[in-house]
Order: sequence, then structure tokens, then C-alpha cells
Amino acid sequence: MAQQAFNQPTYGVGGVLLDNNTGAILYQMHNNVITENAINDPTAHGERQIIYWYLKHAAALPEPSKLTIVTTLDPCVMCTGAFLATGINVVTMSYDANAGINWNQKWNFQSLPANLREQAQQQFSYFAVPELQLNWQGPKRSVFYEKAISGQLSQAAAAAFADSLPKIGPIFASEDPTPLNIRTLGPDSPQKRLLSQKWPLAAIYTTNISTVSGRAKLWALMSAIGLGNSAALIDPFDNLLMVMAGGPFIINTPLFNLIRAYTDVRRATQSPGGAPATDCHVPHPKRCKIVLFRGPGTQATDIMDLGIYGSSLNSPNQSGGGLFYFKATQSPESLASMIQELPPLYPTELEITAQQLPPITRPDVTAKTDDNMFIQSRL
Repeated sequence: MAQQAFNQPTYGVGGVLLDNNTGAILYQMHNNVITENAINDPTAHGERQIIYWYLKHAAALPEPSKLTIVTTLDPCVMCTGAFLATGINVVTMSYDANAGINWNQKWNFQSLPANLREQAQQQFSYFAVPELQLNWQGPKRSVFYEKAISGQLSQAAAAAFADSLPKIGPIFASEDPTPLNIRTLGPDSPQKRLLSQKWPLAAIYTTNISTVSGRAKLWALMSAIGLGNSAALIDPFDNLLMVMAGGPFIINTPLFNLIRAYTDVRRATQSPGGAPATDCHVPHPKRCKIVLFRGPGTQATDIMDLGIYGSSLNSPNQSGGGLFYFKATQSPESLASMIQELPPLYPTELEITAQQLPPITRPDVTAKTDDNMFIQSRL
């Protein structure tokens, strides 16, 4: 599976879903972040896709604790959150010292909040590789308890990922067009049409979150959808392009749905082969402000959201971009510390931060939401 992903090309990672009792392969999938030389879905990691498939077919399948995903690479933060949120077990063939949740190979999961570490130790396992002096790491309950794989197999799994990075780097670099204010485009532009298919009020509102009125307007729009949480994307010109709610499954956080929907729009405005269309000015997420109604806490889906955000960036935020939130679920200091504890990719290379927006002190300043009946996410 990892080799198939490498040849695609996309990140060279893949996995299979096994029934613990029978050993039967129920499903298999490799990474599909990139398809046809264009960004397809930043969340389409192999493990995440397998978990989503399971959730869609769960009624006819064993419960999560009786299933195991064998993956070629240590899961990233996003996939780790998905594993912990669903309870599916995972066993890994190779480590990832940059983005893997067990990046330090100590199996202590210091990258996770304390309340999730014991659960991770019950779900996450790592094959022994005697030739590489790697011992088994995992709980006794694992169906692969103390099982070993060859050094050749482990190294091949790691190489499929490492060798894919130079191939896909130029693809990411090519998909960051110079942004243009979408308000300067005609009403029938493909950008406005495609965005409005995802969220009917796309590009209607400007929301400068540095002002009280801008934050109040955004608060009103975001609080009108979702059950306690929603996610919004604001372009570099303060145009509100999208607001999304969560659902239908536990891993469908508002941010998950937002990033996938926005990527659909970006992909649809590209020419065949992945080259940006001549009128493609929908900006890369790293140039945008992403706002969560409820800030990240310490639950599995919160960890998943931080991973999703990182996966959407590919490189540090550009000026004007960033992750913001209205309602805090932990102190700014503890959230900053939690982010710093993530695997090195996230705090060091991607330079992820999350900033709470100042409180709205003038309750009389609100958005006009007479059209709230239209404020809904369209997946």
C-alpha cells in the first residue's frame, strides 16, 4: 500500500483494517492527500480514510476494540486523534521522528494531554524489529503482542514515506497562487459559485476580527450553526468564505468538514493536471484566518483538530493567517504548552499557535442574521 501511494505520487503511507478474531482484511487504503498531481484532501491519510470507512459501515462490523489497523508509519497527530476518538487499535511498522505521535520511541505519548496517554498505551503498538534493535512496544491485549517484523520490511516502510517527500514538495509549492480579493470577481465567477455551493453566504460578509464589530458579526454567524462548535475561514481580505458545522460522525469536527470542503473548491478551480486555472485566486489555507467557535481542549477530537490544521498548512502561516478561537476550553497557557508538546513538525516546522479572540464587549453590535435559515454547512 505504501508503495502504491509512493507511485501515485502522494505521501508513501498505507494501511489495512483487520478483524482481530479472524485475521480477515476488512479494508485497505493508502494516502490520497495528492491525486493526479494536485492536492486532493489534506485529511486523506490512509489511517483516517480507513477509520472513516469503518464509521460508515460500523453497523455491520465488529466493535472498534476488536479491530486493528496495521499501518506502515507511526500515525500523525490527526490520525492519532481519530484512533483515540473511535477506539480502533493500531500497530505500526516504522517510526516517524518528525510527525509521529511516538516520535521519541519511548511509548510514553508525552505529545498527548495527560488524560489521553493511558488510552494511547492501550491502543497503540509498535512491531519489534530485532535487526534494528527495536523492541516491541504495546499492550498485552494487542493481537500482535511481541510480534516482530524484519528490518528490511520496516526500512522499506519508512523509505516509502521519506522518499515520497521530494516528489510531492513541488506540488504543494505550485498550489499557492497570489491571492486576489474575491469581491473583485464577477458574481458568476467559478470561485463564488463553488464557495456558495458549500456555504450559501460565502463572500457576502467581511469580518475583520481585529475589530469588535467584526468579531460580533462572526460570533453571530458561527453561533447560528452547529451544536456548540463551528469553524470559519476568512481570506486575507477579510472576506468570510465559509462556515461549517460538525457531523455526521465523531471525527467530522467542524474544522475537518471545513478543510475538506474548502479544498474541494480549490481543486475545482484548477486546470487538468493540477495547474492553477488562470482565474484561480482562492487562497491557500495558510494565508487565511481559521476561527473555531470553541477552542481546542484536551479531548481526542481536539488533538485531531490541531493535526488537521497542521496538515492543511504544509508550511508555516503567511502574514495574516493563523488559528483563532472564541470560547476557551482551557487556559491560553495550557493550550500553548499542549501545542509545544506535539511532535516536532507542528510547533517547530509549521509553527502552529492558537490565539483566543478578545471578548466582545459591546453586545449591541451584532450581525444581521435574518437569513439564518440559510446559514448552514453544505458538505
